[in-house]
Amino acid sequence: MQKSIRCGCSTGSDLGSYEYIALSESEFQEGDYCDSDEFATRGKMIAGGQMVGPENIGNRALPGDSVGALTDGRGKLVAALESGAKDRNPMEAARAQAMFDCWMQEQEENRQPSHIARCRSGFTEALMALGSAPTAAKPMPMPESTPPAPEPAKPEVWPKTFVVFFDHDSSEIGTTGKNRIDTAVNSVKKHGPSKVGVTATPIAPANPTTTERFQSAAPTPWLV
Repeated sequence: MQKSIRCGCSTGSDLGSYEYIALSESEFQEGDYCDSDEFATRGKMIAGGQMVGPENIGNRALPGDSVGALTDGRGKLVAALESGAKDRNPMEAARAQAMFDCWMQEQEENRQPSHIARCRSGFTEALMALGSAPTAAKPMPMPESTPPAPEPAKPEVWPKTFVVFFDHDSSEIGTTGKNRIDTAVNSVKKHGPSKVGVTATPIAPANPTTTERFQSAAPTPWLV
């Protein structure tokens, strides 16, 4: 576990390297040489200019009840780092990452509650010092477009001529013809023309007898 000391580092890489070397020395003092070497390696990588992020959750055999808090903490840390925390506050950024990895390492051991709490507390304090990621500027609202004026209503076009056919080879008007006449009557009632005319045009059928019936047929009551 890292002791709470600070260095006179001048750059972000110096700070990150220092934090990991301090972790390495602390673990070495406790006899945890494996984690000591791991932290030392991460510190050297940062000193060499390599990008080193917080340890992945899957790298450690963590107790099940700690995974949620660590995952949430890592997500907030990554969001802060990606939003420019290393440039805004390199000291707290380096501290937050190292303390997160310290929390991960101590939580995996899960045998020193005070060490776990101290690493977690150090991480939380450093993360809070970084502040929240800057809020992106809200886009300027687009001016509301004026809806186009509705098109003027088009005048209703109604048929002025209705053609009614007699049934085939017959002087009778069937259902289709009667429906057509009803349509014509309704149209006249609706539009109220000043004058209505009816024109009959006989077309001679092939049967002469039908022609005679057509010519002599008187209007039925239905047509009056």
